[in-house]
Amino acid sequence: MHLFVKYLLSFFITLIISGINLILEEVLTKLTLLEKHISRTNFYLSLSIKITIFTFFNSAIIPLLSKHLIVKRQLKYHYNLDRNTLVRNDMLILFLVNSIVTPILWSAPYLIKQIQIYFIERKPDRHHKTQRQLNKIYELPDMKITFKYSFLAKTLAMTLFYLPIFPLGFVISAIGFVLGYFLELYNFTHLYKRPEMLDEMITKVYADNFIIVLFIGAIGDYFFFHDIFNNNKMSLANIIIFGVLIIVPYTKFITCNFVGIDKSEYHDYALSEVYFTFF
Repeated sequence: MHLFVKYLLSFFITLIISGINLILEEVLTKLTLLEKHISRTNFYLSLSIKITIFTFFNSAIIPLLSKHLIVKRQLKYHYNLDRNTLVRNDMLILFLVNSIVTPILWSAPYLIKQIQIYFIERKPDRHHKTQRQLNKIYELPDMKITFKYSFLAKTLAMTLFYLPIFPLGFVISAIGFVLGYFLELYNFTHLYKRPEMLDEMITKVYADNFIIVLFIGAIGDYFFFHDIFNNNKMSLANIIIFGVLIIVPYTKFITCNFVGIDKSEYHDYALSEVYFTFF
């Protein structure tokens, strides 16, 4: 019974976190629309980075701070509580929802539209929709590539950050990435409308700044191992190494075809006739 209550509480906490993430995504989208960008790619890149940062803090840092405050308060009453144990209790549900449930919900907009279409066509004389609203309902959902990049970056950062106290998160995230890939491959070929043509800027920025995810993982090592090992110099050394690599522009000296796109594909043809290929 105690175990059931623990997981039920973790489920409600995860629902709150997911709800706040959805609100953050909508607010950040509205705010980014107010900015002046020279291209749609710049707009999507700016939005994706904002969503990655804010949802990571809400999903990883805020729960950690709340558990730390709980432990700090309970110690005044001489309760034997451990911060890492409290955090670990919520990680299973949080990772399952983030890595498994989230990719499954990528098809939700299409299913919602199909339900709306069913009721409209069942009683076409009783709906009170304008022509613009009907066009929107019958239009296929957008791919929303911005949120997919944010999902990948946030999940990687969470996995490495909590790896010292929750190694199972690595397995859950790996399963989620594989599941998300095949679901997104099906959605792209069957459910989504044709996405906007974007250049390689978004992919390149995320690839060049992958070292930041490793830096976050090093911080997690130092933070969670600090109470376990008296001498935690190795984790501190990782923070210094990855911190220096973030500052030093080492990517300028390394060229890597990260995604596998041949430049001739978008130099020799019009952009409107170049299609995205899965590698």
